[in-house]
Amino acid sequence: MSSYLFQQLLNGIQLGTIYALIALGYTMVYGIVKLINFAHADIFMVGAYVAFFLVAYLSGTSGSVPVQLCVWPSVVLGYLALGSLSEGTPFAKSFFGSFDRRRQSAPTGWSRAAISFAKSVAQMLLIMLLAGVFSPILYLFTRTFFKPPLNLFSIPVIIVYVMGVCALLGIAMEKIAYRPLRHKPRISALITAMGVSFFLENFCSLDIVFGNKYQAFPTLVQKHDVIRFAGSGVAISNIFIINMSVLACMLFLLWIIVEKTLIGKQMRAVAFDHTTASLMGIDVDKTISITFMIGPALAGVSGILYAMNYGILQSPFLGFYPGLKAFIAAVLGGIGSLPGAVLGAFLMGATEVFANSIDSNLGFAAAFVVLIVILLIKPTGILGKKEIDKV
Repeated sequence: MSSYLFQQLLNGIQLGTIYALIALGYTMVYGIVKLINFAHADIFMVGAYVAFFLVAYLSGTSGSVPVQLCVWPSVVLGYLALGSLSEGTPFAKSFFGSFDRRRQSAPTGWSRAAISFAKSVAQMLLIMLLAGVFSPILYLFTRTFFKPPLNLFSIPVIIVYVMGVCALLGIAMEKIAYRPLRHKPRISALITAMGVSFFLENFCSLDIVFGNKYQAFPTLVQKHDVIRFAGSGVAISNIFIINMSVLACMLFLLWIIVEKTLIGKQMRAVAFDHTTASLMGIDVDKTISITFMIGPALAGVSGILYAMNYGILQSPFLGFYPGLKAFIAAVLGGIGSLPGAVLGAFLMGATEVFANSIDSNLGFAAAFVVLIVILLIKPTGILGKKEIDKV
């Protein structure tokens, strides 16, 4: 019995690594802008599917270069191209970025909101136009020059690729959807986050993007037991070691960024007080954009681990349940606390695995039971801190 419980604990920790990387993005964004980014779970889904098409191409199962590998990078290249133009041409500035500072001091009203929305739509159309130019070029380049072998050393390449796509998608999301509402009531940003989530889910369901069907993830690493405890039936697989290694690397890089770099200090200052940080010379908009880059990048890595662990990508709505459980983990650990998000994710993973071992229908309910119990005892979460609101 003890060996069975220990094996289930290992399985829960393995699942917790996936939830932890998603929960870190939730808690980072909330800590900086006090926003629950519901679209964060859909970026997890984008990371899983981008990894699927990339691995399928590298393994040779897709035959030729999947169009999807060119669509998302082309959108990102279009965004970057438009961003570079906005720094140098007055026309592009009217559509991209430069009006943001003026908007903060401009009068509010429905007309201002309509103008901002029209500019965002025009910006999106320009990005799509540029993406249509980049897609054929990127397709030919990839088909001609990019065909490395698929092996264990391909994992870092896949991780970097997926992180790049998800990070820039997060920046674009923040720039287009959230920044215009920075100084509006929080409920407006919350509803917009839900809208962005629905848009990504339905956009990704298009056949030219991901398609609304089950996909079997190609075998990236053949699973086998690395350590087996004799006489107990407990085993540690290479997948478990890969999960823990990837999580450890991501946490170490995140710790370096947050604690040892200038942008990390700026992020902590902005999380403490936006107004004071701006008075101290910190570019608040840039700091928030970088936060929206780091969080989605971690969610993309989580998507890779999920696809590698479970092998089946259910649909473009793949991110809903993992994202919801990761959000519970972030609240459980203390929303806004990075160590709390990781601790909550491991607790969530272990709870779900143990509950599912009793009955497969108990896993989701058990997560909420644990959340309610913890919040009744400690309303701020396990490692959360009380906030004092000045009046």
